[in-house]
Amino acid sequence: MVVEAEANFLLSGGDSLQALRFCDSISVATGISSAGLLEVVLDGSYLDILNHVTMATFPKELDLDTRVTSKRQHSDPEAHSPIPPKRHIEDPCMTVTSIRPVGVAVALDTWIVGYVVRRAGEVVKIGPLQAAENRSTNESAKRNECAIQQVNSETDLTVTVEGNENLKSPHASRPPNNSADSLSRAASDIQAGTSVDTPRLSLRVRWSSDTGRCVDASPVLMVESVSGAATVFIGSHSHRMQALDLGSGELRWERVLGDRLESSAAVSACGTLIVVGCYDGQVYFLRVDSGETWWTFETKDAVKSSPTVDPFSGLVYVGSHDGHMYALNPQEKSCVWKRHCGGGAVFSSPCLHPTLRLLYAATLRGHLLCINSASGAPVWTNSREVPFFSSPCSSSSGVFIGSVDGNIYGFSHTGEKLWQFTTGGPVFSSPCVVSAPPASNQRLVCGSHDGCVYSLSSTDGSLLWKFQTAGKVYSSPFVFRQPPERPQTLVAVASTDGTVWVLNGEDGTVCASLSLPGELFSSPLVWEQTLVIGCRNDYVYCLELTQEPVMSSA
Repeated sequence: MVVEAEANFLLSGGDSLQALRFCDSISVATGISSAGLLEVVLDGSYLDILNHVTMATFPKELDLDTRVTSKRQHSDPEAHSPIPPKRHIEDPCMTVTSIRPVGVAVALDTWIVGYVVRRAGEVVKIGPLQAAENRSTNESAKRNECAIQQVNSETDLTVTVEGNENLKSPHASRPPNNSADSLSRAASDIQAGTSVDTPRLSLRVRWSSDTGRCVDASPVLMVESVSGAATVFIGSHSHRMQALDLGSGELRWERVLGDRLESSAAVSACGTLIVVGCYDGQVYFLRVDSGETWWTFETKDAVKSSPTVDPFSGLVYVGSHDGHMYALNPQEKSCVWKRHCGGGAVFSSPCLHPTLRLLYAATLRGHLLCINSASGAPVWTNSREVPFFSSPCSSSSGVFIGSVDGNIYGFSHTGEKLWQFTTGGPVFSSPCVVSAPPASNQRLVCGSHDGCVYSLSSTDGSLLWKFQTAGKVYSSPFVFRQPPERPQTLVAVASTDGTVWVLNGEDGTVCASLSLPGELFSSPLVWEQTLVIGCRNDYVYCLELTQEPVMSSA
């Protein structure tokens, strides 16, 4: 088999786990261990890998430029020229209202009222009323401020929180009183609840959209409260960023950006901008109504980390393969602060605890950091021997993350390790917190490359249930409640063999499943009776989740 020098490992069919094994094989064969090898395998070409290994093996004899920059122009012409998109609509009839008509623009000094739904069950309310509520909550949080001693990781750190019984997970959102009833019900359905019998559900393809190349990014959905308009935003390795109508799958707009898109998008606090990172090192801020560029911010390497938006300040936090975390102000088009994360690329996505004002980030050198979200000052760091591909998530009880050493970890907000749970394989999946009163009932759901989905107690990490899929689980689970008539907790998750699973959130039994014609590294998103996910066969799929009729016994 002939391998082209300019070919990329991931685009040649590799994945993150295979990249780790490739690095191990190189280390065994050469007898050297290079801290930057993993980043080169993930970002560069095979020629870059060869140069890096040669330089590490013979540093004095050779003088090779082994730097891998995100601005590398790949020789694949298919990745540079737009590919005519193909769309297939199974059933365009949906109850979801279509998006804003073409030509009706949104002013950037206005606010869109509604919801933003992202992977791992994250639901965020946006709009001016929410912003005022956020500011009020922030002032209250300042009055009950945590006493944070900003010290280095070698010294003790104490954080005292008063009244933390009122803290709640950022992944759980109560619907606002002024929203439409249907949106309120949909948002409240993405929470934990009391389970009843396992429902009989079915999945079928509603529509699909061809992006031109494989889709590893996860979708983000924005739903407007006034019009009910629902728009899916997702990027792919074809360099395209697409805005798709949730109801029909019709293309609202499409942009071809500077390089591949693996980062999942975010929506600004005002709801008028889409934010996405790119392999060209840029963070793009695009108008939601047209896709036009509002601003770009340049980092020094590829941006695969998915941005996180602060609902209080409107700041956008994002990591880069240059090893830094950035806080960006889209309205002022400025970088408020940047923080070096101690070494290693920042692949995973940051997590903000909105009440404690703490930002969590992780690196491919095994550093888990807690950062002051306002100043960028480090609060604490926990370092391990292996990379973090998993993104941290937080709740009132702590912060949780998976590791390629096969463990899922729970840490307190002061940096103390509370527990660890060992799975049978590396953990690339990001945990999803399931909030249920009281706080002691909080759970988290996470996948592993051993093929299992695990439900754990967030208090002590004890196993509640596990489910064995037919492949590896790279994606993050999405917890929601369905059906409306008899709401109960369900978990949507994907395995790399192409299967989408819907599980009973209380015991892990299968409620529905559907096989798609490609590998799944994208994480599912659920809104009302629709599930959206990207696939490595170049398509984005919208699936309809319906309850099967119960046959009465004769």
